[in-house]
This record gives sequence, C-alpha cells and structure tokens, in this order.
Amino acid sequence: MKKKFVTFIIAVLTLVFGSSVLGGCNLVTTDEKKDMDQIVATVQISDDAKVDNIYKEDLVFAFLNNGYLFMQYYGYTQSQAVGAIMNSLIGNKIMLQTAMQYFAEKEGKTCTYNVRDYLTEDEYADALSEAYKEIDSLLNSYMQAEETAASDTLTETVRTVPTGATNATADEKKYTEVDVNSTVERRNAYDRFIRFLRNNSLLGDGYKGKVEETAYFEELLEAQCQDALLHKFEHAKTAEIRGEFTYDFINNVYKTQVDSEKEFNTTEFAEALANAKKASPVFYGAYGNYGYVYNLLLGASDIQKAQIAAIDASLTEAERKAEREEILKATTVKDLRSTWILSGYDFDGEKFTGDYAFLEDSIPFQGAVTLVKEADEEKGTKAEYRVDSLKTFDFDEFIEFMEEYVYGGATVGEEVENYEEKINELLFAFSTDPGSLNTYKGYVVSPDNHENWVADFAKAGKELLELGGTNYKIVATDYGYHVLFFSEAFDLGGAETLADYLGMTEEEAKTTYAELLSKWDDEDLNKEDFLYLFVDANVSSKVSARFTNYQNLVVNSLKDNGSRVKIYSDRYSDLVG
Repeated sequence: MKKKFVTFIIAVLTLVFGSSVLGGCNLVTTDEKKDMDQIVATVQISDDAKVDNIYKEDLVFAFLNNGYLFMQYYGYTQSQAVGAIMNSLIGNKIMLQTAMQYFAEKEGKTCTYNVRDYLTEDEYADALSEAYKEIDSLLNSYMQAEETAASDTLTETVRTVPTGATNATADEKKYTEVDVNSTVERRNAYDRFIRFLRNNSLLGDGYKGKVEETAYFEELLEAQCQDALLHKFEHAKTAEIRGEFTYDFINNVYKTQVDSEKEFNTTEFAEALANAKKASPVFYGAYGNYGYVYNLLLGASDIQKAQIAAIDASLTEAERKAEREEILKATTVKDLRSTWILSGYDFDGEKFTGDYAFLEDSIPFQGAVTLVKEADEEKGTKAEYRVDSLKTFDFDEFIEFMEEYVYGGATVGEEVENYEEKINELLFAFSTDPGSLNTYKGYVVSPDNHENWVADFAKAGKELLELGGTNYKIVATDYGYHVLFFSEAFDLGGAETLADYLGMTEEEAKTTYAELLSKWDDEDLNKEDFLYLFVDANVSSKVSARFTNYQNLVVNSLKDNGSRVKIYSDRYSDLVG
C-alpha cells in the first residue's frame, strides 16, 4: 500500500464504523488494487535525489478528499480539479526533497532522502504522538457512536472567553501508545479496525497484534513525519527571510505611522483610538483630553428595565434619575462564567486557569461546584464539574468585593500591581456588557462625546480621565450601574522613534530587536509583548508572502521539467471526466 491522505482515510474508517458496517466489507477489489497501484508521476529534483513515486490511489484519495472544493467553490471542471490536485501532489514531493537537501547542506552531509534523518528525537516523538492520536481519535469516534447514555446538554450561550484561549490539557497531551484493551468496548472497536484493514489490504505482512505493526500505521506515521519536516523547513526559511527585515525597516514603519497620526483631524483621531489594538496602538496624541475607560456593567434585570421604561415621562430629569436610582438599588450581581465550567474549560475546582485567567491569582468562581468525573485527559474538553449554585451579591456587597480584589489595602487611585489584569478579571466574571470584553483599553472617551455615549456615562468618563491613576467612578443609566475604571489618557505629542517609545537608546532597541528575531519561534517567548506584536503585525505577512513566492519558484522551475518530473496522464485518464 502506498501513502494515502490521512484525513480521508480517518473519515472513511469512521463512516464504516459509525454506520455499523462490519469488517467483511471490501473497499478495494483485486483488479481495482492493480489499477490503483499504477505510478502516475515520478519526482526527482536532482540527479542524486531519490525518485519519489505518486500512485494512482494517491490521486484518487486526494480527489475524493478535496475535489469537490475545487468544483463546487471554485467552478473547476473535473478535469481541472484532477489537474490541480496532481500539481499539488507533485509540489509536495518537490518541497520534501528540497527540504531534505536544505538540511543536509546545513549539516555538511550527503542527503539521504530519508525524512526521519532530518527530524530531531523530539520532532519524531511529536510525529509519532500525532499518528497515535489519529488512531485514538478513530477508535473514540466509533465508541462514541455506540454510546446511548444520556448526557447533560448546555443550553445557555457560552460566555465570551479571552482572545485566543484554548484548553491547556488538549495542547499538552502527548500520545506514546494507543489504548486498545482498557474496556470491552475499546477492544471491540480495535478488532473491527484491524478487520477492516485486513479486508482492504491495508494491514500489511508484519502485523502480529500491535497497531504499530500495521502497514496503515507505518504510512500514517510517515505522513506525519513528512508534515513535520515541511513545517520545520518553513520555520527555517521564514527565519532567514524575517532576518532581512532590519531594525531600520521596523523603525521606519513606526515613524510613518507617527507622521500619519500627526495629520489626524479629531474624527480620524477618535476612530484610530477606537480601532487601536495592542499591536497597533495610537502613538501620537494629536489632541488632548481623549482617553480610555473600562466599563464594568452591572446590568439591570428585565424587570428593572421595564420599571425604568415605565417611569412617568412628565417628571423632571432629576426626579426621573432619583426614581431610577431607587429601582436599581435592587440590582444583584452573579458570576457569569458558569458556562465555562460546563464547557470543560480549564478549571481546578476553584479558579479558572491557563488562557482563561489573566493572573495566577485570578478571581475564584463565585459559586458552588461538584466534581462529577475525572477529566477526559485525551481531549481536555468534557465537563469535569457541575455547577450547584451561584453566589448572589447585592450592589454594596459587590463593590466591597471589587475594591478588596483590585486595591487590597491600597488607597483608590494609587498604583496597584497588575491593575489592568485585575480589571479584565472583573469584566469577564461580572460585566453584562459584551462589548467590554476583549477590548484594547476599554471605551474611547472624547471631550465632545464624539461617540454619542449616554450623557451620564460620557460625563463620568471625562471626569475619570481627569482623575487618572487607578480611580473608578460609578454611574447609573437605563442599562444599569456602570463601574468605570481609568485606563489611559492622551497628552499632546508622542515618541518620534521606536526606541523612544520603548524607552531605550537606539543601540538598546537594535539589540532587543535582533534578540527578538533570533528567538522568534521559542516556546517561552512572550508573545504578548508590544514589540513582538508590532513586528508580527508589520512583518509576518510579508515573510509569509515571500516564502510562498519562494515555494512557487522552486516548484514551477521543476514541475514542467520533463527530466525531473514525469507524468503518465494516460494512467489516470479515466479520472478526468
């Protein structure tokens, strides 16, 4: 058997298992196998390179996996789709051989054209883990299809999570084997898997009982190794390309943005503030008295909103506010993260952890939970806890809780450690305003209420910008209570160079930039640091485009060279329609 596309085979096996088709079914007959074993193309990028064969079955499985995309979404004919897929298979072989030559030259050795020779022990272990994971996923899919036990259904809308949050357990899980014997159901699934492989000539001659001995697993592992090598090659080449973007380049990007911000009118300045991100903040204060405030909304209930809407319209503004204030005194506050627990997000029984927390000392979940089962270590996605009840704060109790968490024993307005992170913890736990979550610095406040905020909200925001520090203000509107925290205020002017903005000398900035590029792919690199984000936003797309151009040049220089790539189109003419 030759290499097949992993995702398609997994889908086919899952379909066979999930539809309760027993292993007696043969997908490939003897005559069909002879046809599928035909070589439809060969690739050899240089005279001393290994000749790589592309078999008809590679093309067929690739077409079944991707052909409909070309035909349905891009309007290709069947002939065009087959041609595009053939080009992709050829391009993949070319880049694999190119990658092996590249690493052999780096090591000063003769290229062996053996993929595993160019992977480290850790890289090979990761590829092996991915191969085991594919088999494990297949067996799990069959077992889940057989399960009939009822399960809890999450009907609430899942609370917004911090940008980029993913379960750490799912990321860290490494497979060193596949469990095939722990339960009767799992053994039955494995037996059917082996029977399917045997009946379709996918088992191989070396099988003696272990999944690693199947021909299918060997080719699955080879596919993962090839993916790992191509990924490694891309990292190496993009590192070279990224190094061509000097400090002068990134400094000029910074200065160009500053120069453009100097020309902003008030509307453009306000829009720039509203669209700013951590990677692209506003660097130059073109106008004063602008800034950001965080909005922690303790929203009015539906009953309170109805009561506020029913306030007598003939009352004076002062009378109306007094009556609204009386209605809002009944405001209660609850932790809004219960769906995080029910969705199986990282939680240790007391606090959310990993990407779901802004601080190690994050806000504990304000409710009672019960451990219902051990975590699903393989997926890291199943709920481990049940939420029994939620703590209810009245307004005064919540403000006391909030002050203790943010300020501790410090005076309001004074410097607070991890101030911004603590505010974000509060927002994600309690704010009923979805727009307050995952913002850069909160909401923009301008001198003329350019944003058309509710008047009381805008007034309180302006007063807060004057106070600065770590101050907060509470204001009531028809939406409920807004607890506004100071975020940032803009003065006129700004740093003219990137080094000035970073608070460094020019030489320090250059050294820091060079170190950043040299450690770009390190796992422990702080990818929330401004300089990383700024470089990533302004360089990475250019690096990616240059790498794509490089790939295209390599492939195009060889794919039409009849001495390097040989295509036997008559052997797959029946596929072109």
